[in-house]
Amino acid sequence: MDKRKLSKEAATLAAVTLAALALRIWGLDAQGLWLDEFWTLYKSGPHHISSMLEMLAYLRTESTISPPAFFVLMRLWIGVFGDSESMVRLPSAIMGTAAIPALYFLAKGLMSKRAALLAASLLALSQAHMQYSQEARFYPMLTLLAILLIWGLMKAMRGEGIAVYVISATLILYTHYYGIFIWVGHALAAAITGKGRKAVSAPVLLFLPWVPSLIDNAINITDGFWIPHISSGEMLAKIMEFFGPSHSFLPLPFIYLALSAAGAVYLAKRRDVGDIIVLAWLGCSIAGPLIVSELVAPISLERYFLQALPAYLLLISKIADAWARRGIFAVIASVLVLSSAYAVIDQPPKKVIEHWREEMAYVRSQPAPRKMVILLLYEPTKEAVRYYGGDGIELFTLKQVRKRCPEDIYLIDRNAGGIRLGKCEYMKDRTPYSDVSPMLTLLRS
Repeated sequence: MDKRKLSKEAATLAAVTLAALALRIWGLDAQGLWLDEFWTLYKSGPHHISSMLEMLAYLRTESTISPPAFFVLMRLWIGVFGDSESMVRLPSAIMGTAAIPALYFLAKGLMSKRAALLAASLLALSQAHMQYSQEARFYPMLTLLAILLIWGLMKAMRGEGIAVYVISATLILYTHYYGIFIWVGHALAAAITGKGRKAVSAPVLLFLPWVPSLIDNAINITDGFWIPHISSGEMLAKIMEFFGPSHSFLPLPFIYLALSAAGAVYLAKRRDVGDIIVLAWLGCSIAGPLIVSELVAPISLERYFLQALPAYLLLISKIADAWARRGIFAVIASVLVLSSAYAVIDQPPKKVIEHWREEMAYVRSQPAPRKMVILLLYEPTKEAVRYYGGDGIELFTLKQVRKRCPEDIYLIDRNAGGIRLGKCEYMKDRTPYSDVSPMLTLLRS
């Protein structure tokens, strides 16, 4: 490759990456934190857990679906940069942006450069990926590691060393238990191709110290979990809508689905090693959780499948490249990219809106003593009050004030699209949670 072509390739990739970065950091603190992000702060911040060892001990015994890698990273980050809204969300924006060039370089080993650029561009414009790149949660980290895993496995299968794969696989297993389903896909690919078995086996040994915690979590989930059960068909429909751009008039999720299905058939016929890895990645990371949800307990949420999105986009780019001549490919790529860009403008990425910042500002503005009733008084709601409310706010449960409800107590209810703040006097003689929510009125009004 001459220097001119290399320079053009680098400039194009840099432009796509910078655009992705701008989309992910724009308005990073426009909305306040919500409860999942307060979970991140609670588990990784120094306010409740004094040391790294204490944090690891807490995570080993807590009933959670999250291993410790992301929280270790966030604790180190917060220790250096603080815990402002922008700072706690910035690691996700950085890792989300890093996934774009990572996907491009992975795709270059599987398809043409133009198709690789198409895959990277579609990920840069993905509404789902943009949304979760602006939250202080582990989903962008999981997605980036999933991409690095494939690159590492391909290197291992070519005999170029197993270090990249072993490190990435170990990190993904310690980031989220969905990493197990990705690893199963790699084990399947290694079994089919007869290559990379040593690389795939090594991370299992490194994950053994956390297996007791995994078993405890599995038992807790079978005893009852907060994720509602829906059928596999309904969840697949939700995943396809989640992956495909939301558009006001174009059925883009269905177009994406048709292209990816055609791409899967095309790759299955080719039986190339890289193609088998991509198919195993997508298939096992989607089918695995659905099977567990049907046979054991519901564990499927759309956002947990974000790590499979790059594989989905690889199939779309591959089939567009395989079907089209140069001129036709340019048309297909332009339609996909421009419609995805328009979708971002037409229907910006959805964000969970909980008005903790605004409502706590109101509570702080009231004269002391300031007291609040929290319907769901547990770690993240306590963290929300600490983060936005500061000192001088006393918390009560509804049960504690059912018979006595002084005027200076306010109630916060995390309810459908946000939280609502109301005077406690509205709560008298209301007991079930379902009956409580309609009774609340905003105290500010």
